[in-house]
Amino acid sequence: MIQLRLPQQQCITAIMDTLRRVWSALVVMPTGTGKTVVISQVVKMATKGRVLVLAHREELISQLAGTIQAQGVEVGIEMAEHYAEERFWDKPQVVVATVQTLTASDARRLKALVDNPDEWALTIFDEAHHAPAASWRQIADHMLHNDNHKVLGFTATPDRADELAMGAVFEEVAFNYEIRDAMSDGYLVPPKVKYVAVESLDYQHIRTRAGDLSGSGLAKVMEDERNVQGMAVPMYEESTGPWNVVFCATVAQAEDIAMVLNRLEDNCARVVHANTEKSERRRIFNEFDSGDIRFLVNVAICTEGWDCPNVRMVVLASPTKSRAKYVQMIGRGLRPLPGLVDHSPSTCDSPEARRAAIAASDKSNCVILDFAGNCGKHKLTSMADILGGKWPEEVRARADELLKEGEYDDVDEALEEAHEQLEAEAERAKRDKIAKRQKLKAKVDYSTREYNPFDLLDIDPMREPGEENASDAQVDFLRKFGVNATDMSKKQANKFQRDIYRRKSNGLCTLKQARWLKKFGHSGEETFSEAKAILDSEFAKKGRTR
Repeated sequence: MIQLRLPQQQCITAIMDTLRRVWSALVVMPTGTGKTVVISQVVKMATKGRVLVLAHREELISQLAGTIQAQGVEVGIEMAEHYAEERFWDKPQVVVATVQTLTASDARRLKALVDNPDEWALTIFDEAHHAPAASWRQIADHMLHNDNHKVLGFTATPDRADELAMGAVFEEVAFNYEIRDAMSDGYLVPPKVKYVAVESLDYQHIRTRAGDLSGSGLAKVMEDERNVQGMAVPMYEESTGPWNVVFCATVAQAEDIAMVLNRLEDNCARVVHANTEKSERRRIFNEFDSGDIRFLVNVAICTEGWDCPNVRMVVLASPTKSRAKYVQMIGRGLRPLPGLVDHSPSTCDSPEARRAAIAASDKSNCVILDFAGNCGKHKLTSMADILGGKWPEEVRARADELLKEGEYDDVDEALEEAHEQLEAEAERAKRDKIAKRQKLKAKVDYSTREYNPFDLLDIDPMREPGEENASDAQVDFLRKFGVNATDMSKKQANKFQRDIYRRKSNGLCTLKQARWLKKFGHSGEETFSEAKAILDSEFAKKGRTR
């Protein structure tokens, strides 16, 4: 029997509750948090019909089938030369299949396997961020000929670089468990980020296709000899032993990097890519798992369906704008050592205990080695984006700068520092703005003093000894009408206030208008409309406006 973790139990409950209400649901769980275990439990609980589990890699198929079968559930595999229903009378409760197998040749094998959709209760998509693709939709559409059929998807991230909507397949998110949550709960190791600046790396002219860097432009940059050397040497020097996985953009880049690494240390690197024979691929993976080779250099092979908890360093030699791809790459290194956080409930029965066990282990963190270059217009995904979800974009961007400058290797510390820096800058800007306003106010007050307000009215500018100062309310009131009453007595201010009220009640011009009227030789006792007409005419003669 599998001992379920609390998040796994919560996930299963949420799935069952959600699928009672809607026809399809999505589960977000990062690599290393037991997604396959949850799938095996959901499959075991599905008793109203058969279950189809879909993936797109042989490694995923084998992993899924093995975990489900360990729960005592009969499993058939539909993939290449394997047929789930070799005997018509012996139909397995669960079929694990590759999408490619079912959709090839006009979906011939899908139609043969699922000739009666009413027999099938549930379809599960593993790595469900692929689900909006046409081939995955083709299978979902076929299964939904059964009106009672349910669809469930699992992914480490619901983001797609090409922005195809996950909502086209999944109606609701049943459970969302992020990398940050798993780290806090003590189920994943913390990352230690190291940026390496390579001056010759220049991404700014690379085109974007389907939301990510691609094409000949990317190949040209990543395969450039200076860049290969600039990345291979630092990754060798930063490694402290075996179990370093390198993600490359092209096969040529991967082979060149491996060649440089093998020059630095004989036979320390191997390359795997889509054209590597399956037997050779398995042999290389076994050598890497056992620590016989130091670097596993891959192209789009290790992002899904491959687990090696011993990985100590993840090297990102393939720049990406895709959050999903970034999460998949770093996720290969965030698993704790086998059995560490589950082996003894008495010592790992709390998040604090599990985090302490990880900190005391031989793998207390995982180094994420990233290569900084000139990004230009491109916004490449960074570790600050992945762990800084609660922070605004400007905080994540500043934290990324701090990480690239080498001041920090802990993402949380960089985020906190970025937040403090931006807050301090905002406070300084606020103080500068206030100071600027005060300076402007001083200028306005000074210009107000340029004319003598007492000249407008029959008021003695001299104060009698001991006279009470104008109140703050009087000063504020008169300032609105262009009169500086700071140095006035209360008696003088009263006279100005009364004159303002007199002018308003009698429809006369304002004090400001009166000041200009007297400059132009008028009495200052004109009505408001007369004053406006006179002043418009006078200023028009001078070719300016007030």
